[in-house]
Amino acid sequence: MQTGSAVPVRIVLESSQEGASPTITRHTGLLYNKPKSIFIRYDEQEQGGEGATVGTTIRWDGQELKLIRRGAVESEQSFVAGRRTGGAYRSDLADFRIETETTYLTVAAPPEALLPITMEWRYELWLSGEHAGQFQIRLTLREE
Repeated sequence: MQTGSAVPVRIVLESSQEGASPTITRHTGLLYNKPKSIFIRYDEQEQGGEGATVGTTIRWDGQELKLIRRGAVESEQSFVAGRRTGGAYRSDLADFRIETETTYLTVAAPPEALLPITMEWRYELWLSGEHAGQFQIRLTLREE
């Protein structure tokens, strides 16, 4: 894949909290391979938002996974293995300072190709200083 070119991808996102059964959502999006990072962009429908669209961007630079959401909800979260990082969450109903302590983070791709990619991370979440739970995310990308 050429650097900078957009590749259509199918995305499967599995998320769970405190060991509960995972919620699975499917999306289509674009993968961008940049010189120092890869970017994934896709749109999702906000739960309970009466179909409100949120644009999601994920950036992986080899050390940090950054999740940025813009639309009906605006948020930024960063994940770095073994570190506690800051972020924010804003909507019409709430405005929180977010902190995540990432306990596990791995990104796997085949050595000769960019796809498929599996990203997996676990973290503790704090909202405005209050512990909000433990979460586990697995994101799988395949060429569309």
